[in-house]
Amino acid sequence: MPALLAAGALAGPAHTRTFTVGATTDQGDQFPGDGICRTSDSECTLRAAVEEANAFTGDPSDTIKRGRVRLQTARTRGGSRQSGQFFSGLFQVLQSRSRSARGLTELRLKGSSFASCKTAKGRRAGVHASASRRVRRLGANARGRFRTRGRHSAATVRGTRWTTTDRCDGTLTTVQRGKVAVRDFRRKKTIAVRAGKSYLARGRR
Repeated sequence: MPALLAAGALAGPAHTRTFTVGATTDQGDQFPGDGICRTSDSECTLRAAVEEANAFTGDPSDTIKRGRVRLQTARTRGGSRQSGQFFSGLFQVLQSRSRSARGLTELRLKGSSFASCKTAKGRRAGVHASASRRVRRLGANARGRFRTRGRHSAATVRGTRWTTTDRCDGTLTTVQRGKVAVRDFRRKKTIAVRAGKSYLARGRR
């Protein structure tokens, strides 16, 4: 399903750009900075929209660092929508077309390398510090059926503020408001995490 994306720096409404994302590929923007979200195939992808928004704020990367992405997706085929703000990370958006999913939108953390984590395993000194090293993260403030997916767990919400962080030792979910259902892939269990709490889904050792 198409998603409506608005992204820009945290300077206020006057510095916001709105793009309609209608393609699910990962192709970049053809001409970043021209004000048009368009790939070489004349489509607007999420990556192209983020690159175009960052070009507007002076950041050439493909990750929103100084601003936020406002993502709006369809919740029902009748036109009902849900929205959220996402920041501090690179992500891929997926949404099931199944009626039973009821518009569940998944944001998968992308980018960064876990190579340094493998190197740290062979060292005795500073192992604890290396284990908790942050590889990538995604902050979120959303209402509706959204799920953020890290390397070792996925957090499903209905309306809350939370952060998903992939670390060397696992995926950490921290809840600032509301309640999140965290699915631990290794333990095959779902844990309810409330505001002010966090849960670390550990990776295999």
